[in-house]
Amino acid sequence: MADADARDVGGPPEPDASAQALYDDAPCALLSTLPSGDIVHVNRTFVDWLGVTADEVLGRVRFQDLLTMGSRIYYETHYAPLLRMQGWVREIAVEIVRADGSRLPALINTVLKNDAAGQPLLARTTVFDATDRREYERELVRQRQRAEKADQEKAQFISTVSHEIRNPVNAIMGIAELLDLTGPLPPRQQELVRLLRQSSHNLLSLINDILDFSKIEAGKSSLEERSFDLRRVVSGVVQPLRLEAEGKGVALASRVDEQVPESLLGDPVKIGQVLTNLVGNAVKFTTEGRVTVEARVRELTTEVASIEFRVTDTGIGISPQQLPHVFDDFSQASYDIGLKYGGTGLGLAISKKLVELQGGQLAVASELGQGTAFSFVLRLGISEHQDKSGT
Repeated sequence: MADADARDVGGPPEPDASAQALYDDAPCALLSTLPSGDIVHVNRTFVDWLGVTADEVLGRVRFQDLLTMGSRIYYETHYAPLLRMQGWVREIAVEIVRADGSRLPALINTVLKNDAAGQPLLARTTVFDATDRREYERELVRQRQRAEKADQEKAQFISTVSHEIRNPVNAIMGIAELLDLTGPLPPRQQELVRLLRQSSHNLLSLINDILDFSKIEAGKSSLEERSFDLRRVVSGVVQPLRLEAEGKGVALASRVDEQVPESLLGDPVKIGQVLTNLVGNAVKFTTEGRVTVEARVRELTTEVASIEFRVTDTGIGISPQQLPHVFDDFSQASYDIGLKYGGTGLGLAISKKLVELQGGQLAVASELGQGTAFSFVLRLGISEHQDKSGT
């Protein structure tokens, strides 16, 4: 080079003056090194970033010697072997130590040039200042931490408020039961008590959904593994809902594969909760026809049973536009359906998260006006001991 800040030492021939100026003043640092790492060619940008002159580095310093200890170790154990093996490296993050001791976050890209015999001759490296990128990444981390803290505070607030609401709701439900026990009431008062009981029950269900949702969102929902009888779990889900289904003229049936072992290992409470949500939804949105709950073996070994759960109905179905959003939080098929059938729109979101917590995926298939099918597969251990708990 023409000046003392950027020169060649045994490198390729110098370019013409206009190209040289473009090279020296490039917005990125450019340098060439020998296979040993010795710097033989730099541009002005590089020495300006370091706060040195070209004479202080050319032929005197290896590139790896300008790196922090961690970056130097990475250079020697990963960067250099990879460069020799494939002839190039891309987007390697390092830290360069300036003359004043400060650190420059950088991204380097290197291409290895070989001689006629195929032996390494020169490594040409482009260095990009990653200071802004590093700060952007740190800001993203800070934003994520703030968002996580806000979510935790929100979940705690929702949980506290829901608990506070549930206490008076339970009291209202208790009063409604006591009114029934006081003796026969006039028809008008019987209707009011029925509405009071139904509204209280709906409100309590809503509160329970919100509590379940906030607990899952806060990561406080854990799995319990114990021995249980799947047939009892399915029966415990179906029996309470059968009267509601029959009252609407809807048949509610359940089928458990004969191959399902008598005693499995898993969390029967969460499995029951998912099935209750799915079957309850199916009954709610079905006015004629049938709702079916099935559990069949997909794979069976001496230690593990892979079981597919499937809940199908002949209800109103879901439109193709709404189908991708059925598992969204607080989502319902439409505003009109929300008004007509009620609910928080959390049941399916909770069910999806509970299935994922157990290592499965909740899937849905539906046709508008024809019905809907929800399914998921769980791998459950096989217990050596017969469950006696009734769950």
